[in-house]
Amino acid sequence: MNELPKVGTATVPAAWDGEERLVREAILLVASHASPRVLVAGILWGEQILDRCKRAALEAGCRVIPKPAHGSDRIDLVVEAIRP
Repeated sequence: MNELPKVGTATVPAAWDGEERLVREAILLVASHASPRVLVAGILWGEQILDRCKRAALEAGCRVIPKPAHGSDRIDLVVEAIRP
């Protein structure tokens, strides 16, 4: 019979990596002045990747601001420039 795939510990870091990559791409958009602000909405692993994303953003002259997603256990991350 078909069994459901087991979710192991390797799946969680892979999910973190995908969401962290989205935030890093948003950081690149803001840092390159392609957009003044980017919202990455509905991040499931936001709390786990927040520190790394904040450090990457600061190095690029941006900041990452977490916002709770309405009615959800996910968060939204706003990336915006801090330098003109």
